[in-house]
Amino acid sequence: MTTIPTLQKFAKDRKGNTKVTSIRLREDIYNDFSNYCEELGLSISEGIQHLISEELQKVANVTNNGVKEIQSVVEPIKNVVKENTKVVKRNTNVTNKAPGKRAKRFHLEPYKRDSDKLIPCPICETWIDNTNYSAHANRHHNMSTGELITVHLEKVNQMLGK
Repeated sequence: MTTIPTLQKFAKDRKGNTKVTSIRLREDIYNDFSNYCEELGLSISEGIQHLISEELQKVANVTNNGVKEIQSVVEPIKNVVKENTKVVKRNTNVTNKAPGKRAKRFHLEPYKRDSDKLIPCPICETWIDNTNYSAHANRHHNMSTGELITVHLEKVNQMLGK
């Protein structure tokens, strides 16, 4: 079986919009490539375009094969995780409002440590910056700021030394 050099496989086919790019080559490489493209009836630009297209097709094939292999491994794992994962529902019983009244915003000021203005997380037993406290409560404990403080008020007070 004979192999056809890469650029000989391509006919002149321009499709779609084009963009301009430039590259820096050693003079001997430029001259050799220029002469080779001229022999094939291609411009240097067309030669480069075909080389890049073929390279991208090779990469796409490798990527697609890799994706299929990864998916065949990941799918069974997803099923195992689904079967063994327990759904924890958010505690909706805790509110800081009276029945029939609009909810008031929960304020963290009373729970800030005087020395550095950090707020205790009673579950992690760490101190969290005021600006990150709401995100921490939500991401790590699936609770609102008010829920986290009021449900664990005794521990919060203990950490604050009250």
